[in-house]
Parts: sequence; C-alpha cells; structure tokens
Amino acid sequence: MRAIYDLAKWGPTASNSTPARFRFLVSPEARERLAERADAGNRNKIRSAPCVVILAYDLDFPATMTFLNPSAPDALTWWPTDEGRRFDGLRNSSLQGAYLMIAARSLGLDCGPMGGIDREAVDAAFFAETNIKSNFIIALGHGSTERLNPRGPRFDFDQVCEIL
Repeated sequence: MRAIYDLAKWGPTASNSTPARFRFLVSPEARERLAERADAGNRNKIRSAPCVVILAYDLDFPATMTFLNPSAPDALTWWPTDEGRRFDGLRNSSLQGAYLMIAARSLGLDCGPMGGIDREAVDAAFFAETNIKSNFIIALGHGSTERLNPRGPRFDFDQVCEIL
C-alpha cells in the first residue's frame, strides 16, 4: 500500500492541490462495513478482494496549499466557494485515483474500480465529522481468471482524437 501510494503521489493535479484521501480497507470487518453500503453487484467483489480502497477527497484541501504550492502564497484563496472546492476536489481526486490504479498495475496488481456505493452512507461510516467525501472505490489484488471477461474493446486513435 505504501509502495502504491509512493508511486501515485507524484501524479500531477491542478496547482498541486492533491485533494485525494485514501482508506485502504484490509480487514474483513472494514470491507464488510463497505459492502453493506454498496450496490448488490459489488458486495462480493468487496468482500473477496484482499484490499479495497475508498478514494475520497477533502473539501478542506485549500488549507494545505501553502505546503503543497509554496511558490503561490495566495493559493489557499483560489477556491472561495463550496462549489469550486467540490468540483476541483472531485476532478483532481479522480486523477489521483487513476494514478493509484496505474501505480498498482505497475506493481503487478489487478484493479477493479467501482462507483456503485451509497456515498452518503460511506461518508457517514468512514469519514464522520470530517469534510471528506467519497468518490469511488478500487478493489486491489490478483483477480481470478475464472470469471474474468475478455478485455473490452477500445477506440482507435482516429475515433476519439483530433489533431488541430
């Protein structure tokens, strides 16, 4: 978990805001607490994974900007509204979640990102009395090939990219 984070932390975010907060759930009790707050189709995935990460974002991330972006002493004032903090927190924590998955994959782990959770219930169970909000979850481990679907298709460059 530390090795994954130590790779992922270097991924860029806007203004180096790094709002993501990670909860690595490894105990059966913690994973069960999450499974109870997940969509039915995700519950067994959560229970069977050796580790599930709750990827969340801290709405108070601007308070850390003097540390994270010391060359911009006024950076903590760049997010004056709740809406702006929520938008940038969600966007940049999503980037950080992707970096975490790339880091885990580079270390040989399989990753199963999932969005099917009751975010309000997850926030109450894992982030009570904080300003941290859940974004999505990631199962980490070595997946079984028994029920693994073939890799889905991807678009070719020319289908989704344009060079101007």
